[in-house]
Amino acid sequence: MFALRGIGKLIFGSSTQEALIELPQGQLYLVRPLSPKGYSELIFRDSAIRVRRTNQEFQYQLVVQRVFEEGEAELLAEEEGEEVEIDALASEKDEKTFLLDEALSFRSEIRESGDKVLAWKDLSGDTGDLFQFVCDPSATSSQVQQFVQVAQQCQYERKYRKPHSTATASDLQQFEFEEEDPIPPASPLHSPTLARSIESVDDMLSKTQANSAAKREPAFVPEQEIEAPVLSGPDASNPPEALEIYAAVVAELHVFDPQPSHFALVDDSVIAQVSEVGKWEYWLQIESNDKAYLGTPVVADFNPVFDFEYLSFVFNHFSSDGTARSWLLRFKDQPTLEKFQEAIMQAIWEKLNETKWTKMQDKEREYVLDAFGDLTMEDAPSTEEEEEE
Repeated sequence: MFALRGIGKLIFGSSTQEALIELPQGQLYLVRPLSPKGYSELIFRDSAIRVRRTNQEFQYQLVVQRVFEEGEAELLAEEEGEEVEIDALASEKDEKTFLLDEALSFRSEIRESGDKVLAWKDLSGDTGDLFQFVCDPSATSSQVQQFVQVAQQCQYERKYRKPHSTATASDLQQFEFEEEDPIPPASPLHSPTLARSIESVDDMLSKTQANSAAKREPAFVPEQEIEAPVLSGPDASNPPEALEIYAAVVAELHVFDPQPSHFALVDDSVIAQVSEVGKWEYWLQIESNDKAYLGTPVVADFNPVFDFEYLSFVFNHFSSDGTARSWLLRFKDQPTLEKFQEAIMQAIWEKLNETKWTKMQDKEREYVLDAFGDLTMEDAPSTEEEEEE
């Protein structure tokens, strides 16, 4: 169903850049468990991970490359109206590359859920920040272990500048990094069913374009507008008074429907407002002109996840009767999503630190903004990849 850009080149570039091993399907996340607590961001919804050689002896790279639906790259070329090689469409935002060094603390984990996870440090981020590749369920434990073993051999060669064939089993144990903290969970989006449901939102909203591009052959459930769940109590109908509004933006509101296992449209135009409502208390209110759909405190525990590929924000909410639901806001463009993301980030940071955003030192504020800004610039889809309605 999916293809890498330049699928004909399983070996990248010259023979010095040979791909040694690959896991062809999975999701890439960046997890920041400390800033703010529990925050994670989906970088590539569909991707492949591999170890490849460089043009320098004993030097290797860990590479995560975005995966496209079959025919998508060719379609993009046709839409540009140019006869270009598919490989020429590839750009830095479609690939993450890391020098395979022991400083990454590259390691793996099989969770109770059965998820097989590869994790490594984000050396340009804050303490505790991790990249995580959550393998597709089709990947076997032995395949993942073999991938980790190859990565250990490459780290050995880089450290000692000699072939890994000279290494003993005990020599390679130093690259297992058992002393590292447990790998934190990435996000509620690790479920393939839930991830596909996000894809279905984009497919449904762009069904006109999809129908004219038969090469995509998307599989999705036709969109249905459903009645929003009844939220009793003060949550939605009696929100706290806003002392300061951090952001108020227009978005589409979707709710996860477990029966067809996809996000269903609730309202195609709502106002999502993030505001301060008390001392270190913040509120997210979602309503239309004539109806209040949802009100909830802004806390790290509602598992906020931003997906820049589909301009969406997913979070969990417990209604007054104890019912848990996953909600999705989809924004019209990247600037709107960025504005909303910064408001959520600011509210969570202030609540956790009990310090006003404006009282932070300039250096600290710049760091927090840059940490999110790096993802915004690198991982947002280009205009060619966004399907206009």
